[in-house]
Amino acid sequence: MLNDFRSLIWLRTRYLLSAKAILFVCVLTPILDFYLLSLWDGARETVYFLNMALSMVYSMTGGTFVSMIVSEEKEKKNLKTLRLSGVTDKDYLLSVVFFPIFFASVTALFFPFPFGTNIPNWGTYLAVVLTTVFTFVFLNLSIALLCKTQQQTVAFSMFFVMLASILPAFVPAHQIVKQIAYHSFIGANTDYMATLGDYSLTSSSFLAQVSWLFLCLGLSIWAYRRAIIVGN
Repeated sequence: MLNDFRSLIWLRTRYLLSAKAILFVCVLTPILDFYLLSLWDGARETVYFLNMALSMVYSMTGGTFVSMIVSEEKEKKNLKTLRLSGVTDKDYLLSVVFFPIFFASVTALFFPFPFGTNIPNWGTYLAVVLTTVFTFVFLNLSIALLCKTQQQTVAFSMFFVMLASILPAFVPAHQIVKQIAYHSFIGANTDYMATLGDYSLTSSSFLAQVSWLFLCLGLSIWAYRRAIIVGN
């Protein structure tokens, strides 16, 4: 199994080196855009802009990245080919989420430094970042596996990009909207950015985030097996 996983990672590395447009749009663009924004004095030490940057990283570097890769593989009928060659469900799912999770996590951990944001507890921040990254990756993986075309995948993926950007902005508007946002698929990050040092991993928003993670993981496993049965 380990050899199969290494082979798949090698193939994905070669694919990404040849698909520079995906790397530029999903990985480099959020980094460059928000790093340039952090050079503006008005954005430094401002949690609002860090929150914006993290929302884009979760949705683009984590989510759209994996959906674009998988939707292309589906259109090329590669899923069944990999399955017939002996690749297990576990190997495939781990290999396809490896780079989106890696790039999104590293970028999210990097952004507090250029924005000059003081993170009171890095352990709590790491837990929030990782659970949110995993949630977005598995959510978008499910979308790509369930959609029939790349156009449908991009449309649904962009919808969640917009939703992830809009929800945190409406938190101060109304108590009901606030509770919806705090218990959504980006709720832990939204709540954490509002409270920072006072945030606890026993809060309802973090427990809801973990629930979203397992829900999206289960959905992605089911969607992958369904895609294999129906022939991609």
